[in-house]
Amino acid sequence: MHHLKLMKLLYLADRLSWQENDYPITGDDYYSLPYGPVLSKTLDLMHGETLSQIKGANASAWDKWIKSDENYSVKLAKAVDENDEYFWDHLSINDEEILTKIFDKYGHFETFALVEYTHNKNYIPEWENPKGSSKKIDLRTLLQHIGKTPQEIEYIFEDMELKAAFDRAFQGH
Repeated sequence: MHHLKLMKLLYLADRLSWQENDYPITGDDYYSLPYGPVLSKTLDLMHGETLSQIKGANASAWDKWIKSDENYSVKLAKAVDENDEYFWDHLSINDEEILTKIFDKYGHFETFALVEYTHNKNYIPEWENPKGSSKKIDLRTLLQHIGKTPQEIEYIFEDMELKAAFDRAFQGH
């Protein structure tokens, strides 16, 4: 699958997950780039960055499962054993359902049709033309555009801070 198409599908999946579940699948940061919204750390991984270069990203898992080629495409780096009890261990049932919904709805789109879709303010109003550069997409803005109330947004941010505090406690920081 072309890098650009995968990026758009992942962005749409995270966006739908925020809408339906109040949390993302990837936990990545979002930016407006000339070809539409992207997941920042995931884009860095697609461009060959390493774990030491990308704070907080799981590059070792990326390298284990994903292989890039010279045509700006990605594919699985190894065969999937769906009978392996640990294979499905990293995605919740909700995450799998979101990914399936997004692929069913947008998977047939050509790459640049997805780019056009994600540039359309009727569908992705949080994307802003960065005029050849990049611009961070504020999470509060994204949440407002998908219909979250101010109270829901505050709850989401409180929940994120609580999860971050637990992560710091378990990591000894």
